[in-house]
Amino acid sequence: MTERSGHAPASQRRGDCADHVPVIKGTAAGRAGIPHFTDVIELARIRACLAGGGSVLVGSFISGGPARLVDLRCIVAAAAIFMAVAAANVVNDIVDLPADAASGRSRPLSSGRISVRAGRAAAIALATGALLAAFVPGAAAGLEMAVLLTLAIAYSYVFKGTVLLGTVVVACCASFPVIYGGAIAGHVTSAIWAAAALSFLFIISYETLKTLRDREADSAAGLRTLATSAMPDSSVWLFLSCAVLLGAVAIAASVVSTMAMLYLISILPLLVLLTAATAPFVRKPPSDGAIQRSLHLLRMAWLVGLIDMLLLR
Repeated sequence: MTERSGHAPASQRRGDCADHVPVIKGTAAGRAGIPHFTDVIELARIRACLAGGGSVLVGSFISGGPARLVDLRCIVAAAAIFMAVAAANVVNDIVDLPADAASGRSRPLSSGRISVRAGRAAAIALATGALLAAFVPGAAAGLEMAVLLTLAIAYSYVFKGTVLLGTVVVACCASFPVIYGGAIAGHVTSAIWAAAALSFLFIISYETLKTLRDREADSAAGLRTLATSAMPDSSVWLFLSCAVLLGAVAIAASVVSTMAMLYLISILPLLVLLTAATAPFVRKPPSDGAIQRSLHLLRMAWLVGLIDMLLLR
């Protein structure tokens, strides 16, 4: 999703300089102690962790029914994905330390509220916990988790250096949990694939809009994204195209639902939220406030969409 510019050496962006990023005076960077709970939550991106774990349970429900929601194997798998998402987010913040410091973003690591050493220890512990937990449902689930963790961590170190490939990698990682849950609960059905497609398109839309929001900070930090490497209109059109396709796929997914009419009624709020999120971009260049509001609406749409997916069974 991001890429080095010709004027930003790798040492300004990668972990070699992570311990030398300037911090805000008086923060937790220079003192021992337990980080504040809210900083830990922010570092892990708790909403993303819950969405990942919830997606596993959604896939389990679609594949095996309500009984799978209390199946220990499915619950442990959801916990494993939760930890994997947290680990990937911590690694991403460690890699982004120089860019965050340059752009003035006050994140837990870049501000020093959590030390880099603690961040690295947390990432290792979370990744290890995710991998160990994933082997509880079976060897196949454990190996799949190993691949997912490798891809998620490689995103921060390798794929993030591309304009669009990084976004696709994030979308693949985010759409995998629903398939993971379905496979553990029984089998991957057409409804599972429909849910995964919805997840994929949502993340492409959301991540594209995020690069548009962050274009000035990314440009100041010497990072290259779609919004900084091309005209902002390119990001707008990609966002609108994916959002429209997301709505269309959400409607088309009714063909795999055994409760098609109820499902179509349930997605009406989702379609309203998508419309509200895209409307500001149709006729005029979006303001920063409009982008932020649309991101908020998309987060609401994602929550609604996870609930709607339950009716794909």
